[in-house]
Amino acid sequence: MCDARSFGHAAQLLPSSPRVVALAEGGNTVTLIRDRCANDSCPNGAELAEERILLPTSRVDQLLLTADGRYLVVLSANRTLRVDLAPSFRSDDERPEDRPPYVISEGPREVMSLVGALRGGRYVVLRDASGLLGYDVELGETTRIGDADMNLLALALGDRHLVARRVIGDGEEELYLVPVAPDARVDELRQGTPVLLTSGERASRVVITRGIDPDDPMGVGRDLQVVVTMGDDPERARSAVFEVSTGQVSDTFDGAIVTSHEPLNDIEGLFPVTPDGKAVPFITPRGSVALHALGGASCLVRSSRIGAHDLAGFSADGHLLFETLERNDEGRKHDRVYLHRLGASEYRALTPGDRSYHLAAVPARPFHDDDGAPMPWAIAAHEGRSYAVQADATPRLLPYEAAAFIPRRRSGFAQDTLWLFEARSIESNDPATRLEMRRLLPVDASGGKIRFELEDDGPLGCGKCECGIGDLLAPFARRYTDPASVCLATSRSDGWARGCRDAQTRRDLVRTRLPATEQP
Repeated sequence: MCDARSFGHAAQLLPSSPRVVALAEGGNTVTLIRDRCANDSCPNGAELAEERILLPTSRVDQLLLTADGRYLVVLSANRTLRVDLAPSFRSDDERPEDRPPYVISEGPREVMSLVGALRGGRYVVLRDASGLLGYDVELGETTRIGDADMNLLALALGDRHLVARRVIGDGEEELYLVPVAPDARVDELRQGTPVLLTSGERASRVVITRGIDPDDPMGVGRDLQVVVTMGDDPERARSAVFEVSTGQVSDTFDGAIVTSHEPLNDIEGLFPVTPDGKAVPFITPRGSVALHALGGASCLVRSSRIGAHDLAGFSADGHLLFETLERNDEGRKHDRVYLHRLGASEYRALTPGDRSYHLAAVPARPFHDDDGAPMPWAIAAHEGRSYAVQADATPRLLPYEAAAFIPRRRSGFAQDTLWLFEARSIESNDPATRLEMRRLLPVDASGGKIRFELEDDGPLGCGKCECGIGDLLAPFARRYTDPASVCLATSRSDGWARGCRDAQTRRDLVRTRLPATEQP
């Protein structure tokens, strides 16, 4: 069994930009929504500010925020625009009234699509007719990634590197590590030059582990290892570990990293590595949950004798969450969500055994009661509906139709929350969609059960960049006749871009996945 381990809090795994979302609503205007709160304070009571960007173009095809929130990249008819948002970081008192709140300049041309933002700094990945490009948004420089005849598809994004695949046959592929912005202090690989990692059965999970670089003033992390699971069946899948600095394999183990029921995806707030980045949870060939120390040995967390396990991952504060298909007292099999602290003797069920639940989102940290004791909770789904779940309590049905959850960790705030964007119908006879920013906030734990505030639960703003005393505050909300007219780019941790006309349904409007251009 795995010994007790203390990780601290993996704040570095969570999006840190104060800009929560960029929103294009047709035409040439983009709205940026910014979190104004810090150090347990929200100036004038307003949590949100809205920054409106007027673009020199008639349409917006894609939006992408850099990981630090400094730049916005816009694609419009194969032309990119680079929007420097630095003046918006200045306080309202410091910014001269005659100074524009943003600066727009031309970016690379003949771009077919925005692919994604690296998770640290100001680098994004683009695609043109010849393949992938690394783009340093600050310097305005591009780097070709591989040769055009390689037909590389982006698969995973790190702070300075990406992993790309090349399809070589039916169900088989080659995986390459590519330095986009290599660190000369540790990297031995050349910028933009793909290095073959492995080939074989299609990968179901690719993880680039991260370490904090205290010497980097930009807050860019240091990519450490690439962990790859080849094959999606844990019974025969095999995983390998490669060192980012050299591209060489350093470790292998049998089993699969599974952090979502969709290959190559994560459940928001659930991470495929421990908070210290030194081990990965995985499903063994027999269906047990285990932990593998990168470059070391594996230890058992929970045996499959209780039931076959479907997925496993860590919350940012170090709790291991997993799903188990087990038989209840009536003999029926259902999926249950469990939570476990390594080294503890108990496994706490967050969902009952009378029906199947699947993990949907994990908050940035657990709720703490009046005595400071942690009370973990999560979001689980059953038959398309979302529930707030906790140990020894009935799941709380949430009034959300289609939602994208965003863990937010604010500096100086004792209780963190899950923010979410919800796309909902307005009335039964009205085909329009209402997009709202909401927040799931635990408010107390009387009687040993967490109570959630669901009324008036949206973070408040004044609808403009500068909120003063006496301004009317209200949650963010928009109404759209056609969801396909909306482009939504959030500060979620996956970093992938999406198109403004990708949404065919309300759920598509708030869903993020590997871009269509990167699908084999």
